[in-house]
Amino acid sequence: MEDIGTALYFDNHTPEYSTDCLDYAIATINRYGKADCTLVDIGCGTGNSLALLRSRMPLNHLMGIDVSSNSLVKAKERSGCDALVGSILDPNFVHGIVQRPEAQLVLAAEAADVLEKQAVGELDAFFF
Repeated sequence: MEDIGTALYFDNHTPEYSTDCLDYAIATINRYGKADCTLVDIGCGTGNSLALLRSRMPLNHLMGIDVSSNSLVKAKERSGCDALVGSILDPNFVHGIVQRPEAQLVLAAEAADVLEKQAVGELDAFFF
């Protein structure tokens, strides 16, 4: 379910994120990740991080999650990745994502600043 208020905020105020913070995650995944792993980017926005990850990592499957369906349209075009509408602030949604067998790696670089303590507990094992 799309959180309209949050989606409108991000659509209007933060259309692009810097990918500078991803160098360590990319190096770590390249060192330890396997091609058949799936990475889920929570808070992927318009997909600039997904596009960078796709170009610099050997993973076969990347998925983006964001509160904005408008951003996800751009993310799919930019990265070619699957996308799903959802919020990191919804504990049931987060639990559902981390329980999926294909979510072996979870990145929340752009969403980490909005995480609630409960969500952090759910995702803690996946952060780099």
